[in-house]
Amino acid sequence: NNGLSLVSVTPVELKALVEHGIAAGVNQGRFPQVGGLAFSYDLSRPAGERVVSMAIEDESGRDLDVVVDGGVVAGDPNRTIRMVTLNFLASGGDGYPFTTLSNPNRVDLTASDSNPRTGVATFAPDGSEQDALAEYLAAIHTPANPFKAADTAQQLDRRLQNLALRSDAVIDPEPPPVLTIAALAADQTEGQSGVTPFTFTVTRSGDAEGVSTARWAVSSTGRTGADASDFAGNRLPSGTVRLRAGETSQTITVNVRGDLEQESDERFSVSLSQPRNATLGTGRATGTIRNDDLIGTARADRVRGTAQPEFLDGRGGPDILTGGSGPDLFGFRYRESPITAPDRITDFRFGEDRVAVLDPSGKPLPLPTSLSRTADNRTATSLSDLAAAVFADADSQRRGNQALAANAAVLVRATNRAIAGTYLLINDKNAALNTRNDLMINITGYTGRLPGLGSMAVDAVFG
Repeated sequence: NNGLSLVSVTPVELKALVEHGIAAGVNQGRFPQVGGLAFSYDLSRPAGERVVSMAIEDESGRDLDVVVDGGVVAGDPNRTIRMVTLNFLASGGDGYPFTTLSNPNRVDLTASDSNPRTGVATFAPDGSEQDALAEYLAAIHTPANPFKAADTAQQLDRRLQNLALRSDAVIDPEPPPVLTIAALAADQTEGQSGVTPFTFTVTRSGDAEGVSTARWAVSSTGRTGADASDFAGNRLPSGTVRLRAGETSQTITVNVRGDLEQESDERFSVSLSQPRNATLGTGRATGTIRNDDLIGTARADRVRGTAQPEFLDGRGGPDILTGGSGPDLFGFRYRESPITAPDRITDFRFGEDRVAVLDPSGKPLPLPTSLSRTADNRTATSLSDLAAAVFADADSQRRGNQALAANAAVLVRATNRAIAGTYLLINDKNAALNTRNDLMINITGYTGRLPGLGSMAVDAVFG
């Protein structure tokens, strides 16, 4: 009825203990019986070199610490492993080299014969080896259900693996890498034209030595989900993400199509599937297309933007448009900001904001063919008079009157108190002034530098 002893060993010392136990083969008294540990051995090798693999395992048999791999001690050879053994062996019984341990920190758990004898098994003192075994068996077995499991055949033994009879399966195989996807830059506005890239990161954790791939695809999400028309090419994007050897991340780019249509915020998902040389962790991430199109009604509206770049279109009625800190694009349609009742932009910023002329359906028309600033007007007392004067001479820097051409635009500052302000006028495709169709936009309150007199680049204002 041996007592138990706790001792500390290094990986090198633990390997030496097991090597001693198998040095004389399998049919002898010192052959080790172990728990919480699995090892494989090759008896054809010289004594002292027979342990091929060894791992400390949890209750389910998963590796907690690989001690020996390929016959060589793995990891830090000086790390401490705490183990329990019979005090007989800890004292050098059967020749085990416990007495030569470098720092055993031994604690004996030997039970005294005078200890109480409680529980089911009273033939041995509490805490002794035999009492512990008897109480364990009594807890899970009864006389009607005795322990009667046959010993596991050596060919199937996963704890003590004789490599003459089976293959080595001590060390758990390396798990496949795991692919996860997360949104990177995927919550933003779509823009007014072209495409805006929404990005997602696919990260590989674990083994990165080989090539891993997965399919990805975009799908609509939620009640106001994005559809094919929201993406470049008018189709839901998809593709394959590929991580080459050594790579731990890749970026998926989804191109969202810019437009001038007011919509709800729209959501979409990018999902991974069909992984190769990998498994999937988090396989789905969500993007949000924020509406950046603010469009009024046929009535007089007050349309306010935010700190984000946005498109503002007041539509009919004399509207007041405030872009916010943009940069913003202001859209106007012929007849909807006429000379007789123009819209007003309260915070147009030269060098940042832009103006677009739209067709009746809201699609951008070509930019004006020219843009100029004419001299300040001091005499006009009405907007119609101001328009007539500007249409008659749109470029005071040139000799003679320079009539405003069709599809041309002009800036003018009116100083008469009746209509004082700064205005942008845009002629339609007909050269003659049409106060109901041609555009006038009041940009009084602008910031930035008002362009000088004469001709200038069209994109100084339009875009």
